[in-house]
Amino acid sequence: MRLAFIGLFFLCTTIYAKQPAVTPHGVETPGVQTLPYVIDGNVKVFHLIAEPVEKVIYNGKINLLEEFVKKNNRYSGPTMKLPVEIQKIDGWGYNGNIPGPTIIVNQGDFVRFHVSNHLPEPTTVHWHGMIVPNDQDGTGGTADPVIMPGKTAVYEFQIVNEPGTYMYHSGFNDTKQALKGLDGFLLVLPKDGVDLASSDFAIMLQDWAIPEGSEQIKYLSMDRNWFTYNGLAAPNFPVLVVDEGERVRIRFGNLGLMSHPIHLHGYSFKITGTEGGPIQESAQWPAATVVIAPGETRDIEFIANNPGLWRLHCHVLHHILNDTSYFAQHQKNGIFPEGGLWTYLYVKPAKDQMTRASE
Repeated sequence: MRLAFIGLFFLCTTIYAKQPAVTPHGVETPGVQTLPYVIDGNVKVFHLIAEPVEKVIYNGKINLLEEFVKKNNRYSGPTMKLPVEIQKIDGWGYNGNIPGPTIIVNQGDFVRFHVSNHLPEPTTVHWHGMIVPNDQDGTGGTADPVIMPGKTAVYEFQIVNEPGTYMYHSGFNDTKQALKGLDGFLLVLPKDGVDLASSDFAIMLQDWAIPEGSEQIKYLSMDRNWFTYNGLAAPNFPVLVVDEGERVRIRFGNLGLMSHPIHLHGYSFKITGTEGGPIQESAQWPAATVVIAPGETRDIEFIANNPGLWRLHCHVLHHILNDTSYFAQHQKNGIFPEGGLWTYLYVKPAKDQMTRASE
């Protein structure tokens, strides 16, 4: 890894800025942007900034689920309430968000990452599951140096992994930095761009310990009380919308402390990939629930042949509540509001698609 001074880095980025930034398409990470890049010769050049981030993980005024539920199906009875309308976390992230932006590359690419450290302590970036040279592994103090506060480092390597779902996160003082939010997806697409999935989603699973009335993350606590998809707790996470007949892929990553068995209603899917790469077809297995442990990714695929509105949620049932510690201490009986690792898959019926096409 080459350490560079900030001045040199900005000289380089000024040169690169003359070229239009490219934002790759093909995979949607709801609530998270895709990291743009510029081309320098045959190298894709990215810029990551590790920095403090104040993230809203829950806003009681936002409900992205309700409009998909038919009015006569909506529950309108009494429901217990949270003591807060907005829950923020005082975390660390990349490029202003938790999780960081999704990095999308193609197999065979040459890539360069400029990583600027705006944190009050040293950091690195580890490329989780990626096959890289030893001195590019982002394990500061082991095979490469740390990035000191106010400095910028350069990582550079070729993408030799098979197409699949990988991650990146802090590789220094991991217990604190990764659990404060320094993580994101690194997705490798086929070299030729050909992909059988017509809808492709990426969802990062995270869990947080946040004391009542606070925004501070107790990263050493095992008493996790908030749970998020891509940094958003239900009902703030959007519904996944696909057309009937599509081939759908959902990629899950987990850089928290808890394992999450994610269950999809209405479907049996195939588990097609892990953080080690794709699973060959003969070894794929059917399931309706997929367990993603800390440090793992799992890809699932299915044909959307069963139209309707289907739940997609964690089956550790404490994980579909917001602020479980509050309800445990203050309200033991009643109807809990939807929260945590909960959303819907909406498969639009083919007849609705034909109706729209004829209008």
